[in-house]
Amino acid sequence: MTVHSSTTAPVTARTLAARVVLRVFRDAAYAAAALDAELSRHAELDARDRALATELVYGVLRTRGALERRLARYIARRVDDAVTRVHLLVAAYQILLLDRVPPFAAVDAAVTAVRAERGARLAGFTNAVLLGLAATGERLTPAAAGPGLPFIQIPGPTTPTKNR
Repeated sequence: MTVHSSTTAPVTARTLAARVVLRVFRDAAYAAAALDAELSRHAELDARDRALATELVYGVLRTRGALERRLARYIARRVDDAVTRVHLLVAAYQILLLDRVPPFAAVDAAVTAVRAERGARLAGFTNAVLLGLAATGERLTPAAAGPGLPFIQIPGPTTPTKNR
């Protein structure tokens, strides 16, 4: 089910997940709180979409390092647009780890969202990167996609350090 919100992109499980992941990375928001807030705002989403959004959020956060390493193979230089990067991560998670989501569906959803939110140029870039990733047929297991060091730095506030 697609629900239109006040933004230019329709709200789907994938776009909702991307918003939550962006808030976690950029604003240092707590994933559970950000996800609960978004799901509350979009109560019209059916149970399957809510479950998919939840899986995408926690899956991307859990496997970010592995996803970024795979995406880096198809990205020649730094992507400064945080929204595009988050949609790339959400789609890469689906392509590499979710058996029930066809790769073309993940690519199409990411390209559509990036086009709506950021325009045709970044949508074309997103399409090229994700098609390259999907063409490999590579799959990851959750164990193999454990946490790693990220190469993408999403602009946002610095995390305060604890006084010792």
